[in-house]
Amino acid sequence: MQTMVIMKGCPGSGKSFLAKQIKTYNERCNIKTEIFSTDNFWLLATGEYRFDPTRLGIAHAWNQQQVINAFERYGYAQPDCVIIDNTNLTFGEVKPYLDIAKSYKIAVFEVVPNTPWAYNVDELVKRNQHGVPRETIERMLNKFEPNLQTRIMEYINA
Repeated sequence: MQTMVIMKGCPGSGKSFLAKQIKTYNERCNIKTEIFSTDNFWLLATGEYRFDPTRLGIAHAWNQQQVINAFERYGYAQPDCVIIDNTNLTFGEVKPYLDIAKSYKIAVFEVVPNTPWAYNVDELVKRNQHGVPRETIERMLNKFEPNLQTRIMEYINA
């Protein structure tokens, strides 16, 4: 059965690190795993990260299409597990990926890093790799919807 792992958390909470750990473990168990992150939209050929908030909707649509493309491949190239490495703070942010999972009959699991600093604004500001400002992280923490797994399962099975 194919699986989708939805990483959830603020920038700097440890999502990408944990996503890489899951991928490494899965691949040791012969579970073909791919990580999809909207952050990759902002990477230039030089490796420089250049975020443009005016293109955020385009970037998310691009990432969602990458996931669809992965499931449209034939044969061995299709992943057994996809990891969505975005903030995914609310059900609304997760829903486009749930729609993909639902259409391909993929199991979905929410994963939230349990790092000691996951809800500590000062630490998140220090640890996030893209210079997300304090005010933005505070706003993100305020809208964070924890424990969406039951709602996710209800949506997928409806």
